Amino acid sequence: NGTGYFTVAFQVTDVQGHTSSASLTVLVRPDLFSSILLGSSWAQPDAGAPVNLTLSFQGGVGPFTYGWILGDGNGTYTSVPWFVHAYGRVGTYLATVVIRDSLGGTGSASLHITVVAGLAVPCAPTANSTIIWAGEAVSLSLECVAGGTQPYGYAWAFGDGGRSSAGGSATHAFASAGNYSVVVLVNDSGGSSVRSTALSLRVLAIGEVTPYIQSVAWHSAANITNGDAREIRINLYVQAVSAFGTVTGVRVAASLAGLASAPWQPLNGAYLWLNVTAANDTPTIYLQVENSLTRVSAVSSFSHSFASLFPSAGTGGGLS
Repeated sequence: NGTGYFTVAFQVTDVQGHTSSASLTVLVRPDLFSSILLGSSWAQPDAGAPVNLTLSFQGGVGPFTYGWILGDGNGTYTSVPWFVHAYGRVGTYLATVVIRDSLGGTGSASLHITVVAGLAVPCAPTANSTIIWAGEAVSLSLECVAGGTQPYGYAWAFGDGGRSSAGGSATHAFASAGNYSVVVLVNDSGGSSVRSTALSLRVLAIGEVTPYIQSVAWHSAANITNGDAREIRINLYVQAVSAFGTVTGVRVAASLAGLASAPWQPLNGAYLWLNVTAANDTPTIYLQVENSLTRVSAVSSFSHSFASLFPSAGTGGGLS
């Protein structure tokens, strides 16, 4: 009714009373093949990813040895019921482990392992803009993940200490101006982790960019509204210097308050109508530029004298 070593003894007696005896040792062992199971850490591991093979069983008499036949031409023996192996190529493999106990008893188990193409991330993240203002959210995405076993996991590192695991897309606002590199670590369900190449972002401080005016062409025209006032059109030819990309538009006004409602105009050929009087013949002009990302610069200002439009008394009317 139990397991272990038992001694079986017997004795023979003949009719004259002579006796003879003998004994035999018998081993009653547990069933080695009870609940034997081979498992894998990944259902479909990636090529090159480590796979943890584990064995569970009941029975036998320890200590045990384990012979691993991995199905790809590799094999080994261990004294523990697990083994880590990486399959280098895509395919289906039959992994087998043979158990041997201290009394020579054996048992075995097998498992089919399907290896899929390895995880690949052959690109950098993309952004809706690579030049942004500090404090402004930038939208990021990673769209080149291939191979491996889905679902994927994404770990974003923005280069300023910020991190996110939101998925294949993320948004982030940088608090300070500077140059940053954004990378993504992608994990799949087959045990692989691959890091993307880096995306470089330039973050500008608000007000960092100030244009300058290379030249202004003044075209007096016009209409004389009364003896000491002139309505003139100023054609501006503005060349702006910007650290944040190509300048595409300009707006001008004769007062800072009026600049907010001034329309954006093409960079070359922007103009402004002014009513200039003899009492105010040197107005201040305010100017602001916009870049291709529709980001606006700080405001610049300049003054110009129109005194020549107002001849002194006695010299006659007209424009000079």
